[in-house]
Amino acid sequence: MKLKLFTAMNPKNKPEPVNTEFQTEINEWLQANPSIEIHHIQQSAGGGSQGPFLFCISVWYDERR
Repeated sequence: MKLKLFTAMNPKNKPEPVNTEFQTEINEWLQANPSIEIHHIQQSAGGGSQGPFLFCISVWYDERR
């Protein structure tokens, strides 16, 4: 099984969430890798009160033969 990570920083003064960036990046990756089989997807976010937020989406997958 393989793991692909997608990460993005979201500064506190940024008005829009990063989900559009994630959506575009993930869709482009999926289109470029049509022979994968996704087993699990997980998202997480972290950050302190003084710093930017870090968003992470992890995709566990296998390549089909």
